[in-house]
Amino acid sequence: MRHWQLANFTYSPVGTWAYLQIMASLAQWPVTPTPVAPMGNVDVEALVIGNLYDPATRYEWSQQMFQSFPRGSMMTWQGIGHGLLGSAENGMKGASACEERAVYYLNTGILPPNGFSCRIEELVPAFLQEDADWVLPEEPERKIHPGVFTELFAD
Repeated sequence: MRHWQLANFTYSPVGTWAYLQIMASLAQWPVTPTPVAPMGNVDVEALVIGNLYDPATRYEWSQQMFQSFPRGSMMTWQGIGHGLLGSAENGMKGASACEERAVYYLNTGILPPNGFSCRIEELVPAFLQEDADWVLPEEPERKIHPGVFTELFAD
């Protein structure tokens, strides 16, 4: 979280402008939308991975997704952040058991046991601990793209 806060403060929320631009253009799209098909399939053996502490996708959404694939399997990662793959490389001890099962499923199509859980082995991941290699500066210098705000707030 501190990495994100530092980057957001230093470089400003550049992605916000792109998101707003895309959403504004989609709202004016001159096409009648096609209704979304029902989610799920009773024949697909899907692996659904739920992350308890994912700021982008709630765990309850994973549970709802799993209900749409009754022949599938749901695995729970008690980690921090969005997604599972790469968590072990980023210092989240305990992720490797889930990562190995996810990769095995992708390579073989064989599902892990339904309800398998991987617990994080430390309350604070290594990259967020006090003795980590990076240091949060007192007052980082903002690096705002020239013209972003002058165009918006010009008199």
